[in-house]
Amino acid sequence: MSLNLSPAELAKYRNPSLLQHMFAAQPLVKRERANEIMDKHGLNALVACTPKNVYYLSSHDNAFYHTGIEHMLFAVLPRREDAPPGLII
Repeated sequence: MSLNLSPAELAKYRNPSLLQHMFAAQPLVKRERANEIMDKHGLNALVACTPKNVYYLSSHDNAFYHTGIEHMLFAVLPRREDAPPGLII
């Protein structure tokens, strides 16, 4: 198998909806649900610290996660929708 697979070829081996998301680079987070949780608990932001949750909030795929190298990375989703999400690397 070639390492230079097209998106169509990769779709045979991976979840097509996840693959489509990876190329679109849009966060997976359900913003309305996140806002409900922040409102319920009086939070100004959500902070993710595990690789999967960082990806869920930001769509940032941490390369260090795949190599096994320890590296701290955080994603921040502010409650204010006019404030941009952030990454702390």
